[in-house]
Amino acid sequence: MLSVQRISSIGGIVLALAVADACAAVQGHVEVKQQSWNVADAIAYRSGDELKVVLSDKPFDRAAFAKDGKLDDFDFINHHMQKEASTFTLQFGTDLKLQMLNTGGGATNAGIDKAFTPSAKHSATELAGTFVYNGDLFGKVAVNVTFDLPVESDKLQRPGKPLAADAGDPGKALLRNVAAIHSGKLEQIIAVSPPERREQMEKSKGEAKEMLPMMQSMTPKDVKPLGGMIDGDSAQVDFQGVLDGKPQKGTAELTRIGGAWYVTGMNLDAN
Repeated sequence: MLSVQRISSIGGIVLALAVADACAAVQGHVEVKQQSWNVADAIAYRSGDELKVVLSDKPFDRAAFAKDGKLDDFDFINHHMQKEASTFTLQFGTDLKLQMLNTGGGATNAGIDKAFTPSAKHSATELAGTFVYNGDLFGKVAVNVTFDLPVESDKLQRPGKPLAADAGDPGKALLRNVAAIHSGKLEQIIAVSPPERREQMEKSKGEAKEMLPMMQSMTPKDVKPLGGMIDGDSAQVDFQGVLDGKPQKGTAELTRIGGAWYVTGMNLDAN
């Protein structure tokens, strides 16, 4: 759902350094059921009243994470789905003690009370220590990792330049997309879809028509753009609308292809 973002040479260097720093701050190995992998990247972040450390076998796309201006669980779900990446999550409470581990296929707190050894740096702003665990969670789980990670803010600086209050051409494209979905007419939806998605829908119109009610149920009505950001051929349009009779805000992801803007994804804020 997230569009590919163009990064300047300076931005690319910064991103590369950030990944390198993250890799240097974590090392170890994870075995879950039949999957075995070395940790390639890790991020510590705040999720509500909890602190989490997410380990992965593939580098995180921090630029993509920043596009909606926040760091949350959905970023890691997208990372897993889009990169076919493996993840493993450690969840800490407000007392900084390990509360839960999540393999991506299940969660447990069994036998974890002595599995984590905090370092002297371990704090609410820097999660640091060694986690060694061997157990059975719907299959063998064996983990041995050491990390020293700053707790990332849940507010991220979005790349690019601010859009006008009405979000300009990307805002107009969002409104056309929403109108097409709620028209109930498949041909209108196909007409405003990105070329690749348009081709897929043309090939399987029956399946696309069956998906229409679900699309409508997940798309707010009475949408009004609230500005956003534009970075080359990528844009994020913030909006407000109504979903299930209740106010709903969110951010739409758009990509410019052949001079025209297309909605490639929509992230709704939690109410």
